[in-house]
Amino acid sequence: MGEKEKVALVLGGGAAKGYAHLGVIKVLEREFGFKPDIIVGCSMGSIVGGFYAYGYSTEEMEHLALQMDLGRTLALLTPRPGLTGFIDGNHPLAFFQQMLGSDTKIQDLKTPYAAVAYDLLNLREIIFTAGNLAYAIRASMSIPGVFPPLDFGDSILVDGGVIDPVPVSAAQLLGADKIIAVNVLPRYGIKASTDDMDRYLSKLKNQDFYDKKRNFFKALSNFRMDIKRKMAINAAVIGMMSIGVMESGIIDLNFMETHPDLIIDVDVPIKLHEFHKAKIAIEAGESAATQKVKEISRVLNLV
Repeated sequence: MGEKEKVALVLGGGAAKGYAHLGVIKVLEREFGFKPDIIVGCSMGSIVGGFYAYGYSTEEMEHLALQMDLGRTLALLTPRPGLTGFIDGNHPLAFFQQMLGSDTKIQDLKTPYAAVAYDLLNLREIIFTAGNLAYAIRASMSIPGVFPPLDFGDSILVDGGVIDPVPVSAAQLLGADKIIAVNVLPRYGIKASTDDMDRYLSKLKNQDFYDKKRNFFKALSNFRMDIKRKMAINAAVIGMMSIGVMESGIIDLNFMETHPDLIIDVDVPIKLHEFHKAKIAIEAGESAATQKVKEISRVLNLV
């Protein structure tokens, strides 16, 4: 008999939408008793994947996610306006070190794992398969303009989603025979249209239009913050949305090159910054995976 095929689970970026990965994993375990041979993650996918590879159960991860109410979200995503990012990256790093250990090495995890980042100075995708786990995840989630990058002098590491939002190619490099890719961002390609700038300028004089739109900038409503904090939060939201749009535009292009065996697209009805709505995202992931049960069976050679 030949060797067992290695099946990789690839979890893409998507900020708060990435909680949907937990729902997908729940279905894979419940319906198929599936445990991936390789886990690859980018950005939020690197966080979920890292906790999973470390040994956290889906129940434990879901419990942590559901604890992220508005107050805890703000405590973890503390604004710290600066030249390289609006959110203090030390708080998430400290959380990862607390939950995963400050000295845990990727090569010592229960399941082979990789976190994907991008080196801005050397213009290359970095696939972390060894070394400090907490720092690898912190690098992978460094959304440009939102979190400060990890600066090591001759390398500046940012979110891998800038080049590979759902890093199927990384799983291929790690020797995966079959790949299940989970994408939580919309796939609408790159669209363009001509327009007249004066049409936008005219809206500035329309108070009704302004009143309808101003709530967009209340990213975390009903929470009292000083003006600097509000500015930082709103800048971070704009940054997340901008990167999300960019990633959505290149996901299809990457899939056309990498051809994963199965793509589970999850329509997650929350915004990228709504980390306090984990339950909705998890349920969306469960729904999307349930609709793909037949395709999953085929990939796992169960039919």
